[in-house]
Amino acid sequence: MEIIKKAVEEYASSRNVKLEEVAKKYGIHKSVLYRHCTRDMKQHGGQRALSDETDMFLIENINKCAEWGYPLDTLDLRYIVKMYLDKIGIIHKRFKDNFPGPDFVQSFLLRHKNEISQRVCENIKRVRAKVSPDTIKEYFTELEKSLNGVPASNILNYDETNLTDDPGRKKILIKRGCKYPERVLNHTKASVSIMMAGTADGKMLPPYVVYKATHL
Repeated sequence: MEIIKKAVEEYASSRNVKLEEVAKKYGIHKSVLYRHCTRDMKQHGGQRALSDETDMFLIENINKCAEWGYPLDTLDLRYIVKMYLDKIGIIHKRFKDNFPGPDFVQSFLLRHKNEISQRVCENIKRVRAKVSPDTIKEYFTELEKSLNGVPASNILNYDETNLTDDPGRKKILIKRGCKYPERVLNHTKASVSIMMAGTADGKMLPPYVVYKATHL
């Protein structure tokens, strides 16, 4: 294909050269060169349902939805492709009722593995999603004032480990390299938290277990 590409470029850029001469120079049949010079050649194998431009438009909007906290999954992508094909009046024979199958999604993700990936997301509530960088900066400014003069033994830091039933976790489509894939929901999951705490002067406190119960 590289040889044919060079031959096409040479023939297109030369005014007085004959097609037969260029074909002979590169060792290809003149009918092959003529075909490549006068037609839009399709790629080998099965033909894709979407153009490169449409693929990139989908990727851009998939990543935008993920940034907004409402990521798409593979089923969403399949429905979007069906709606698009129906709207522009294209009937793809490989898709039943114009609805692409899981194999389409696999090929799509493989083609664009540098732009998007499939990850398991964390669910967060709408209230948490509204926290902005300015809010966080204001918090630490006030915290510094509040801790002024407080003994180290009275300053604690804790971390928790969640043991969850987590029925809502699902794989989503998101920009390649995203560290924390999340989606916004009105509810998240039930969990048992094990908290470990320590003071600023190096003392560890006993672990604290928190779980939802009527009589704790």
